[in-house]
Amino acid sequence: MRIYALLLIAIILNTALHGQTQRVSAATPLESALSGAKFHLYRDEQASRLTTFSGMSEMMSATTFETIRSNPATAATIAHLAFLDMYGVATLNTFSTPTANRAFVRWLFTTPDAIPTLLSGGVPMWNKNAEALAILQRIWTADPASRSGVLRKLAMAVALSNALPVTTGWYRVNSSGVADTIDPLSRYMNYKRARAANQLDSGFDALSIWHMRMVVGAWVRDVDLDWLRTTYAGPHSVVSEAGVSRTFATTYTRATIGNSGYELEYRDENVAGGSVQDGALVFYGANADIERVLEVGGVCGAIAKYGASVAQAYGIPAFPVGQPGHAAAFISSAKGKWVTHNDIYGMGASFYHDGTMIPLMSETSEPFLDPDYGLGERNFAPAYVLLYEQLSGPRAATFARAEWLRWAARGVTKTPLRLRLLALAVTVEPMNVLAWRDRIAAAAKTTTTTAQWQSMLVSVTAAFATQPRVLSELAARIEPKLILAGTSAMTKSAYVRSLYQRYDAIPASSQHAALRDV
Repeated sequence: MRIYALLLIAIILNTALHGQTQRVSAATPLESALSGAKFHLYRDEQASRLTTFSGMSEMMSATTFETIRSNPATAATIAHLAFLDMYGVATLNTFSTPTANRAFVRWLFTTPDAIPTLLSGGVPMWNKNAEALAILQRIWTADPASRSGVLRKLAMAVALSNALPVTTGWYRVNSSGVADTIDPLSRYMNYKRARAANQLDSGFDALSIWHMRMVVGAWVRDVDLDWLRTTYAGPHSVVSEAGVSRTFATTYTRATIGNSGYELEYRDENVAGGSVQDGALVFYGANADIERVLEVGGVCGAIAKYGASVAQAYGIPAFPVGQPGHAAAFISSAKGKWVTHNDIYGMGASFYHDGTMIPLMSETSEPFLDPDYGLGERNFAPAYVLLYEQLSGPRAATFARAEWLRWAARGVTKTPLRLRLLALAVTVEPMNVLAWRDRIAAAAKTTTTTAQWQSMLVSVTAAFATQPRVLSELAARIEPKLILAGTSAMTKSAYVRSLYQRYDAIPASSQHAALRDV
């Protein structure tokens, strides 16, 4: 009996151990990456898997790729590779090390459209990838409703735009000159409440994450957003710092909301003689609220930022821009359309204002300095807003196809296949500047003939004929490959003439017309 008992125990132990071995070996690559901080291995496994899909070769067509991508498992592989490429395996390894973070990361990777949706919003501000993930996880944990639908877009927009802390430094600082920092969770909840109360513009739900970033990145406190929504819901009065009472009966619409900035008195000194040039503490005083701005007034910077803030309070995309010696505001007047408020020089001559949300098309983390046309070395990122409206509007279908091709190209290791995917991406959507940047960068790392560079330049010139700023950027990436050290003065002169001719050809009716006149 003892022998049988011992044998039975041995069988039970062997079965238990065998079962345990099965469970360990059955762990998915994702679970192994989560539990062991091995996202570098997970990426390698996914990249290897991508090249095994039937039809994935340097001879493939765009139609073949669409057939491959239509498989949900394939789409997940491509999306995961693109996400790891953007956020970095080191970031994911570090972020998933705490056990408490793993449920969120698991949700992100196993919810079919979560990663593509996040990627559509562009890079986190100034590439603060870990910070963006931490914010998104915080919102995801605090509010389960943030995991789907419009609220998921809102949560992702907040995470991406607040990865670099948003502050109130233009109007509100404490007695030591330190600005308030916007709390991302509070910002998310503020817009969630405003949406539930029907206080936001009717087009808010249809905004892309990229558009929402230019809403939730408002440089004002949440309590000030609430005040603006109440104040601008109808006629209102204000008593200025000088004791003058003014009443505003205007009923603003989305098309005119930016005009609210003109309610500020234009003045560069307050009643005590404090200059606006000396900063918020001197001009508005310590711990000012947004109502104080309306009471005191300001110059072009305050007018632009106030008008943008009112629009943002109502869920309308807006952001301030710089102009030569001036400040203005871009405000979305309708779906796909923008107007410039407090404007002097027009959209085409407007440049990036540090801290604003123009993250998807332009390289705000590493600004491309456009050639000097009398405006100095500036980042003319606002021009890319007009490009994105084309790509997210009438060209949305081809842009989406091109983005999947671009994501796949970033995941593969074989150079011929990467080049093929990028060539297809710019063929499917010739105005995808992101794909063009990747294609030019990839071509620079391999043997590319002068004729091939010239062909790319011809294609870029044709694709961006109506987008002179973008054309200038891409051409500047290609032309150094054509105009080498030994190039004749005549050839260089011809290049300069062609560069200016791009701007001379802009019609007066174009939103870029100001470029022609600078």
